[in-house]
Amino acid sequence: MIINMASYYNNKGFTMDFVWHGGEPMLNEKNYFEQIYELQKRYLHPANITFNNSIQTNLTILNGGHIESFKKGIFSNIGVSIDLFGDQRVDTYGKLSDERVIKNMQKLQDNGIPFGCITVLSQKTLPHLHKIYDFYEQINTSFRILPIYRTSYELQHDGNSVSPAEILEAYKLLFNRWLISESNIQVRPIQDYILNVIRMMNHNDIIKQYYGEREDEILFIINTNGDLFSNANAYTSQYNYGNIFTTPMSEILTSANHTKSKQEGLQRMQATCTKCTYYGFCSGFYMAEATPEQRYYSEDTLQCSIIKPFHDYIYETLRDSDIYDSIASSTFPNATLNMQDVET
Repeated sequence: MIINMASYYNNKGFTMDFVWHGGEPMLNEKNYFEQIYELQKRYLHPANITFNNSIQTNLTILNGGHIESFKKGIFSNIGVSIDLFGDQRVDTYGKLSDERVIKNMQKLQDNGIPFGCITVLSQKTLPHLHKIYDFYEQINTSFRILPIYRTSYELQHDGNSVSPAEILEAYKLLFNRWLISESNIQVRPIQDYILNVIRMMNHNDIIKQYYGEREDEILFIINTNGDLFSNANAYTSQYNYGNIFTTPMSEILTSANHTKSKQEGLQRMQATCTKCTYYGFCSGFYMAEATPEQRYYSEDTLQCSIIKPFHDYIYETLRDSDIYDSIASSTFPNATLNMQDVET
């Protein structure tokens, strides 16, 4: 995989971000990622490719070896998956894991290891958003809220899935909490949408970006067997680009499935984004890379049922208040987030 990447992206000036997730990546032996890190340096540095590694973990296990590995700086970002409410995360004995995970989060803090968190938005956690925000504010940790949507099998999320309207209301709640908060924590994806609106309000056309302008995609999903997909069609066999373990990237990115996937994504973006007030400040990525579960229709017409109305809500709130000037002139638009934005 790494050799194929180094060969294709040689001297193109890219920075590669590797996100290791699962499953539980920390179940691998202690030196597994250290060996990968050495391979990355061996093959990517000579190709003039800089790289970062991130890991998304349930953090149910954490020992001295893991802490030692984290301190070596192999991972630029550590993301911890914890829901806090809903009693969804249990071990093979049916015992809740949250208390164990919180203790391990404390170990990371005690060792000066920065991390962020991901909490899944489901019917079980939806009623507790205020308390979830309070928790992260209390421990001064930025987090991402991830609506439950991607399924492995039919009816998997019955009783847990949230509707577009419920997701929109949850985003509004988190935005309002952020506005009145005196802490500096940031919430993904809320911060991304706020930035889009601020750029639009500043009439900053110079920074407009449109997804698909570049020849190369910016996000790939790689299965454990090496099969490579877009985010929009991950793990769907008829959209498999090819196997990165055995096939050169040049062939993968000229495959019929790659062409089909990219064209369909651009068509979704064309149908929903081009007449939008925020287009360019919002790149269109959300629609182009929407998974089947994220493609919402009204009378057979594809709708941007969450992102566009949430942008409107942010805009109307800022426009009608006296806080816009302080936000626009603050360091927030250039802030970084110490967490990994990744699906689990």
